[in-house]
Amino acid sequence: MSNINIEPIKKSKQIQYNRSCFRIVGISCAIILLILSVMIFLVYRTFKKNPSVSNLSVCIQNMAQLNGAINRYVEKKGDYPAQLNDIYPNFLDKKECMHCPADTSTSKETNYEYAKPEKNSKPETVIIKCKRHKLMKSDVWLFLQKNGKIKQYILQPGSNNEPIPGAEIDVNTLSP
Repeated sequence: MSNINIEPIKKSKQIQYNRSCFRIVGISCAIILLILSVMIFLVYRTFKKNPSVSNLSVCIQNMAQLNGAINRYVEKKGDYPAQLNDIYPNFLDKKECMHCPADTSTSKETNYEYAKPEKNSKPETVIIKCKRHKLMKSDVWLFLQKNGKIKQYILQPGSNNEPIPGAEIDVNTLSP
């Protein structure tokens, strides 16, 4: 037999370079995942501590339902209801729509403030008010106008009861 000298295979620099690249990419991905998980936790904790954020959207949906029921009432009766309870059950399917989700009382009665508008009042006349929402340390008020628009006002602490106009939502364009 011939004596064959087999030299051990040396690791090439390319293989070493590839391994170090994979390590850097792996560490970078781990850091990114860690940052994302911390951000998700913080957002979740914020919404958990402040349920009024989700209650605000439910309240807007309730006001849209109430607006539709009031419009149906006006079409049939020719005038606005004397009180909000007059629209249930003939014009409003769910009585829960008459209760703001931010209200912590156990009463299931209507807790929105309703004001019957005059016959020739302006379209901007406020007919339903909700002043139960808090967003961080500010109060958030929702006003449903006769024309079907919801005006949002923000009352910041120490602002001497001067609300800041916020978003305007046209409930006539919301999908049911």
